[in-house]
Amino acid sequence: MSKGIPQKYLDMIGKEFEFSGGLFSGKKSVEPAKYKILDVRFSSAFIINLKTRKAKCAAIEFLIKNYTMQRSRWTRPFPCPEVKYKES
Repeated sequence: MSKGIPQKYLDMIGKEFEFSGGLFSGKKSVEPAKYKILDVRFSSAFIINLKTRKAKCAAIEFLIKNYTMQRSRWTRPFPCPEVKYKES
């Protein structure tokens, strides 16, 4: 399940971090709040270099929850620069 995810992201599981901004959607911004990270996964998205239009690195998503939420939710993709995208 966590194959290939750098250890620094796996160590975040079970801990609380503060997130803000377009956490779930680019259109709706959330106020700064603490969320507990429940899981981490690779995203199907990847980060691209807009100048060269080539893939730059992989992206990851966090499953997060706080006391105001009824259900946990996956975030938007975050860049994971430790994992470079390999073109085939």
